[in-house]
Amino acid sequence: MWQTSAVDDSTQQVDRRERLANTADARIFRTRTKLADALLSELRDDSKAISVGSVAARASVGRSTFYTHFATLDELVCYAVDLLFDGFGPDDLVSRRSAASSTRDGARAGFEDFLDRIEMRGRDLLKSRAPTVRVVVHERFAARFASNLQGVLVAEQLATGREWILAEYVAGGVTRVLVAWATGVGELDRFQAIDYIMDFMPSQIIEGTIAPPAESTSPREVPNLDD
Repeated sequence: MWQTSAVDDSTQQVDRRERLANTADARIFRTRTKLADALLSELRDDSKAISVGSVAARASVGRSTFYTHFATLDELVCYAVDLLFDGFGPDDLVSRRSAASSTRDGARAGFEDFLDRIEMRGRDLLKSRAPTVRVVVHERFAARFASNLQGVLVAEQLATGREWILAEYVAGGVTRVLVAWATGVGELDRFQAIDYIMDFMPSQIIEGTIAPPAESTSPREVPNLDD
Protein backbone atom coordinates (compact mmCIF):
# COMPACT_ATOMS: atom_id res chain seq x y z
CA MET A 1 0.00 0.00 0.00
CA TRP A 2 1.27 3.46 -0.89
CA GLN A 3 -0.62 6.44 0.42
CA THR A 4 -0.80 9.28 -2.08
CA SER A 5 -3.93 11.10 -0.97
CA ALA A 6 -3.49 13.89 1.52
CA VAL A 7 -5.28 14.15 4.81
CA ASP A 8 -7.97 16.82 4.97
CA ASP A 9 -5.84 19.91 5.28
CA SER A 10 -6.83 23.35 6.34
CA THR A 11 -5.12 26.36 4.82
CA GLN A 12 -3.39 26.85 8.15
CA GLN A 13 -1.90 23.35 8.03
CA VAL A 14 -0.62 23.86 4.49
CA ASP A 15 0.89 27.22 5.40
CA ARG A 16 2.51 25.73 8.49
CA ARG A 17 4.16 22.96 6.46
CA GLU A 18 5.55 25.54 4.05
CA ARG A 19 7.01 27.53 6.93
CA LEU A 20 8.58 24.41 8.45
CA ALA A 21 10.03 23.40 5.08
CA ASN A 22 11.76 26.77 4.76
CA THR A 23 12.97 27.24 8.31
CA ALA A 24 16.61 27.03 9.33
CA ASP A 25 15.72 25.52 12.72
CA ALA A 26 18.11 22.59 13.33
CA ARG A 27 15.58 20.65 15.40
CA ILE A 28 12.98 20.76 12.64
CA PHE A 29 15.59 19.75 10.07
CA ARG A 30 16.53 16.74 12.22
CA THR A 31 12.92 15.63 12.46
CA ARG A 32 12.36 15.91 8.72
CA THR A 33 15.63 14.12 7.99
CA LYS A 34 14.75 11.38 10.47
CA LEU A 35 11.52 10.78 8.56
CA ALA A 36 13.43 10.70 5.25
CA ASP A 37 15.90 8.18 6.71
CA ALA A 38 12.99 6.05 7.92
CA LEU A 39 11.52 6.10 4.42
CA LEU A 40 14.83 4.88 2.96
CA SER A 41 14.88 2.04 5.48
CA GLU A 42 11.32 1.10 4.54
CA LEU A 43 12.20 1.10 0.83
CA ARG A 44 15.14 -1.16 1.58
CA ASP A 45 12.70 -3.71 3.00
CA ASP A 46 10.93 -4.75 -0.20
CA SER A 47 8.82 -7.36 1.58
CA LYS A 48 6.58 -4.92 3.44
CA ALA A 49 4.01 -2.34 2.46
CA ILE A 50 4.94 1.25 3.21
CA SER A 51 2.50 3.56 4.93
CA VAL A 52 2.58 6.76 6.93
CA GLY A 53 2.23 4.62 10.04
CA SER A 54 5.19 2.38 9.19
CA VAL A 55 7.45 5.33 8.36
CA ALA A 56 6.45 7.20 11.51
CA ALA A 57 6.99 4.10 13.65
CA ARG A 58 10.45 3.49 12.20
CA ALA A 59 11.32 7.14 12.83
CA SER A 60 10.02 6.79 16.41
CA VAL A 61 7.55 9.64 15.99
CA GLY A 62 3.78 9.81 15.95
CA ARG A 63 1.63 10.01 12.84
CA SER A 64 0.70 13.53 13.89
CA THR A 65 4.38 14.50 13.66
CA PHE A 66 4.53 13.11 10.13
CA TYR A 67 1.48 15.14 9.10
CA THR A 68 2.91 18.22 10.74
CA HIS A 69 5.67 18.16 8.13
CA PHE A 70 4.28 16.24 5.12
CA ALA A 71 0.78 15.77 3.72
CA THR A 72 1.58 12.53 1.88
CA LEU A 73 4.32 9.97 1.39
CA ASP A 74 4.93 11.48 -2.05
CA GLU A 75 5.92 14.75 -0.39
CA LEU A 76 8.37 12.88 1.83
CA VAL A 77 9.85 11.13 -1.22
CA CYS A 78 10.39 14.52 -2.87
CA TYR A 79 12.08 15.80 0.27
CA ALA A 80 14.38 12.75 0.35
CA VAL A 81 15.39 13.48 -3.26
CA ASP A 82 15.92 17.15 -2.42
CA LEU A 83 18.39 16.18 0.31
CA LEU A 84 20.60 14.58 -2.36
CA PHE A 85 20.85 17.90 -4.17
CA ASP A 86 21.43 20.22 -1.22
CA GLY A 87 24.60 22.12 -2.11
CA PHE A 88 25.28 20.05 -5.23
CA GLY A 89 25.31 23.03 -7.60
CA PRO A 90 27.74 25.12 -5.50
CA ASP A 91 29.84 22.05 -4.70
CA ASP A 92 30.10 21.27 -8.41
CA LEU A 93 31.31 24.80 -9.14
CA VAL A 94 33.94 24.62 -6.40
CA SER A 95 35.26 21.28 -7.65
CA ARG A 96 35.43 22.55 -11.24
CA ARG A 97 37.24 25.75 -10.34
CA SER A 98 39.69 23.97 -8.05
CA ALA A 99 40.54 21.24 -10.57
CA ALA A 100 44.27 21.20 -11.18
CA SER A 101 44.31 20.26 -14.83
CA SER A 102 41.10 21.05 -16.72
CA THR A 103 37.43 21.95 -16.60
CA ARG A 104 36.69 18.39 -17.73
CA ASP A 105 38.48 17.01 -14.68
CA GLY A 106 36.54 19.40 -12.47
CA ALA A 107 33.22 18.36 -13.99
CA ARG A 108 34.07 14.70 -13.50
CA ALA A 109 35.06 15.35 -9.90
CA GLY A 110 31.69 17.01 -9.33
CA PHE A 111 29.83 13.96 -10.63
CA GLU A 112 32.01 11.61 -8.60
CA ASP A 113 31.02 13.55 -5.49
CA PHE A 114 27.38 13.34 -6.51
CA LEU A 115 27.55 9.57 -6.92
CA ASP A 116 29.03 9.43 -3.42
CA ARG A 117 25.88 11.16 -2.19
CA ILE A 118 23.67 8.71 -4.03
CA GLU A 119 25.56 5.72 -2.65
CA MET A 120 25.12 7.08 0.87
CA ARG A 121 21.48 8.21 0.69
CA GLY A 122 19.86 7.80 -2.69
CA ARG A 123 20.38 4.34 -4.09
CA ASP A 124 17.29 2.89 -2.44
CA LEU A 125 15.22 5.73 -3.87
CA LEU A 126 16.48 5.27 -7.42
CA LYS A 127 16.13 1.49 -7.46
CA SER A 128 12.65 1.30 -5.94
CA ARG A 129 10.33 -0.85 -8.06
CA ALA A 130 7.14 0.45 -6.47
CA PRO A 131 5.44 2.14 -9.45
CA THR A 132 4.29 5.23 -7.56
CA VAL A 133 7.64 5.73 -5.85
CA ARG A 134 9.48 5.25 -9.12
CA VAL A 135 7.46 7.90 -10.95
CA VAL A 136 7.77 10.45 -8.14
CA VAL A 137 11.51 9.85 -7.68
CA HIS A 138 12.34 10.02 -11.39
CA GLU A 139 10.32 13.18 -11.98
CA ARG A 140 11.70 14.97 -8.93
CA PHE A 141 15.26 13.82 -9.59
CA ALA A 142 15.19 15.01 -13.21
CA ALA A 143 13.60 18.33 -12.22
CA ARG A 144 16.21 19.02 -9.53
CA PHE A 145 19.10 18.00 -11.80
CA ALA A 146 17.81 20.29 -14.56
CA SER A 147 17.41 23.17 -12.11
CA ASN A 148 20.94 22.74 -10.79
CA LEU A 149 22.38 22.45 -14.29
CA GLN A 150 20.71 25.71 -15.29
CA GLY A 151 22.24 27.32 -12.22
CA VAL A 152 25.71 26.12 -13.18
CA LEU A 153 25.33 27.43 -16.75
CA VAL A 154 24.27 30.84 -15.46
CA ALA A 155 26.94 30.99 -12.73
CA GLU A 156 29.65 30.08 -15.22
CA GLN A 157 28.31 32.71 -17.63
CA LEU A 158 27.61 30.01 -20.21
CA ALA A 159 23.88 30.66 -20.52
CA THR A 160 22.60 31.08 -24.06
CA GLY A 161 18.98 31.95 -23.33
CA ARG A 162 17.94 28.38 -24.10
CA GLU A 163 19.69 26.73 -21.17
CA TRP A 164 16.42 25.44 -19.72
CA ILE A 165 15.82 23.32 -22.84
CA LEU A 166 19.35 21.97 -22.69
CA ALA A 167 19.09 21.28 -18.96
CA GLU A 168 15.78 19.41 -19.28
CA TYR A 169 17.16 17.22 -22.07
CA VAL A 170 20.39 16.40 -20.24
CA ALA A 171 18.61 15.78 -16.92
CA GLY A 172 16.34 13.17 -18.47
CA GLY A 173 19.27 11.21 -19.86
CA VAL A 174 21.36 11.48 -16.70
CA THR A 175 18.43 10.28 -14.58
CA ARG A 176 18.07 7.16 -16.74
CA VAL A 177 21.79 6.45 -16.47
CA LEU A 178 21.77 6.78 -12.69
CA VAL A 179 18.70 4.57 -12.37
CA ALA A 180 20.41 1.96 -14.56
CA TRP A 181 23.50 2.13 -12.34
CA ALA A 182 21.50 1.96 -9.10
CA THR A 183 19.38 -0.99 -10.24
CA GLY A 184 22.14 -2.93 -11.97
CA VAL A 185 20.47 -2.75 -15.39
CA GLY A 186 23.15 -3.15 -18.04
CA GLU A 187 25.65 -4.02 -15.28
CA LEU A 188 26.98 -0.48 -15.17
CA ASP A 189 29.76 0.07 -12.68
CA ARG A 190 30.51 3.43 -11.09
CA PHE A 191 33.23 4.36 -13.61
CA GLN A 192 31.00 3.52 -16.59
CA ALA A 193 28.09 5.47 -15.10
CA ILE A 194 30.22 8.60 -14.87
CA ASP A 195 31.42 8.04 -18.45
CA TYR A 196 27.80 7.93 -19.63
CA ILE A 197 26.97 11.10 -17.70
CA MET A 198 29.97 12.90 -19.18
CA ASP A 199 28.79 11.84 -22.64
CA PHE A 200 25.41 13.46 -21.97
CA MET A 201 26.85 16.73 -20.73
CA PRO A 202 27.10 19.59 -23.23
CA SER A 203 30.39 21.21 -24.17
CA GLN A 204 29.42 24.28 -22.11
CA ILE A 205 29.86 22.22 -18.94
CA ILE A 206 32.72 19.94 -19.94
CA GLU A 207 34.97 22.40 -21.73
CA GLY A 208 33.66 25.74 -20.51
CA THR A 209 32.97 26.89 -24.08
CA ILE A 210 30.11 26.66 -26.54
CA ALA A 211 31.24 24.37 -29.31
CA PRO A 212 29.47 23.68 -32.63
CA PRO A 213 27.61 20.37 -32.86
CA ALA A 214 29.98 17.51 -33.60
CA GLU A 215 29.35 15.02 -36.35
CA SER A 216 27.57 11.92 -35.15
CA THR A 217 29.99 9.13 -34.30
CA SER A 218 29.07 6.07 -32.28
CA PRO A 219 27.20 7.16 -29.15
CA ARG A 220 27.16 4.91 -26.13
CA GLU A 221 24.04 2.80 -25.88
CA VAL A 222 22.15 3.68 -22.71
CA PRO A 223 20.59 0.56 -21.13
CA ASN A 224 16.88 0.19 -21.83
CA LEU A 225 15.07 0.61 -18.51
CA ASP A 226 11.69 -0.26 -19.97
CA ASP A 227 12.42 -3.96 -20.51
